[in-house]
Amino acid sequence: MSLDELNCEPPLGSLLGRLPNERRLAVVRHCLFWSFCLLLPTLAGAQPDPPSAPQGAAGQELVEPAVTSSLSKPPAVGGPRVVEQVQPDIYYLPDEEGKLRPAYLDAITFEEFKRRISELAEPVAAPPAYTLDLFEATGRAGGEQVKLAVRVVVTNRQTVDGPWVRVPLRWGRAILQVADAVEYQGPGKFFLQFDPSDGYVCWLNGGVGKQHVVTLQTIVPLERVGQERRLAMDWPRATQSQLRVTVPHPEV
Repeated sequence: MSLDELNCEPPLGSLLGRLPNERRLAVVRHCLFWSFCLLLPTLAGAQPDPPSAPQGAAGQELVEPAVTSSLSKPPAVGGPRVVEQVQPDIYYLPDEEGKLRPAYLDAITFEEFKRRISELAEPVAAPPAYTLDLFEATGRAGGEQVKLAVRVVVTNRQTVDGPWVRVPLRWGRAILQVADAVEYQGPGKFFLQFDPSDGYVCWLNGGVGKQHVVTLQTIVPLERVGQERRLAMDWPRATQSQLRVTVPHPEV
């Protein structure tokens, strides 16, 4: 029995076998093209879903908080860079006890601020290390010189016992008579030094707040000016100064 008698279509392979080779290839290409077009939507739907945002412990989506700080914002492209000033201005000023405390500029007036700055700039005067209470010279003139006994009273004004105190006595033209021409009376230590610029210098140590007495036996040459003789000395500045000289010759 033939296919026509069974009233059925011949299989695709039988049909292709009857076609020439060129027509057969064209039919195959045509079938493959339409098969790919039919499968394309199915392949696109089989792609995996993109990963979702991380979920929290309760299944809520974790959202990263937005940074609102002005420092994290980049400057606008092509625009000027904005410089922000940190407020308020803080200055440190001394209180009544001398300790530095933060002071806001808007909390005090400008005049008060200038006054406090001026007080900081003023130097603080330090108390003197000593006071020269008395410089007294007593003697007798004879020939070309005068013999003088010099008595010096010094008070040590240091606040702590330890450092040495330098006391310039001047009196640079005087000559010590003998090796033991220097006598010291006081609660501390003492020595005498000669300095080309300050003359005799008395160094004291100890006896804070107390008086120290130094006695010098000296000879001072007289200066001749024409027919006259003159006593010229460089005196130190003292609270009290005194000079007593006995003159046997009227031209002195």
